[in-house]
Amino acid sequence: MIENNNEAAEVMDDEAVEESSEKSTTTVKLDKGNLYLTLESITEGQWAGYSFFVPEFKSLEGAISHLTEKSQNAKDGEEIILELVNSGMRSRMRSRANSKLVVPSKIDGKPTTVASKAAFIQTRREWLLDPVKRVLVTEEDAFSYVPGEREVDSISGLNRQIDNIQKTINNLKKEIIASAGNEEKIEKLKADARVHIAKCREIREVVRVKQSEIDNALDIGL
Repeated sequence: MIENNNEAAEVMDDEAVEESSEKSTTTVKLDKGNLYLTLESITEGQWAGYSFFVPEFKSLEGAISHLTEKSQNAKDGEEIILELVNSGMRSRMRSRANSKLVVPSKIDGKPTTVASKAAFIQTRREWLLDPVKRVLVTEEDAFSYVPGEREVDSISGLNRQIDNIQKTINNLKKEIIASAGNEEKIEKLKADARVHIAKCREIREVVRVKQSEIDNALDIGL
């Protein structure tokens, strides 16, 4: 059973890498009253060219109203949102737990080898015998978790910020092209884009420094 769990973790690692390579950008935004319908187009990876609509609610009240109206099971929108929140929280906690079982690309600051991978898996097997370590997300962590807040300054959180800013920059570029002939509007859009580009570079530098600190700590055995 333990071997199967570790094999599953390794498969999940591969799937996560593959999924992270698929990047999308918003190409259309339709106003539908209580919500926007945004068309996300996949721009990178093996599924580039496909697109999908995503509902984006303007307010909690609007979301409750819309979901109550559209529910085919006579469910109240508030109940639907609560189920969605709880499902999302379970998914986040499961993801956090799984991340501690996935073999990393680097161990002790060096690329993972067959030997270091085997040692990593053996360590995780030993965790199962420890009543503390086998609880991958602690009671306190689960109780204190607020989506987004605890992740903002993490490398993954910062990378998400970079992705979001890059989407904004790409949309501004498209708007600049579409505004040909309106020099005043183009200058405002360019100024806005420059602000976002500067912010993107600033966050990338923070990521670089954080990653360097982690690598250095691993190298000296901390």
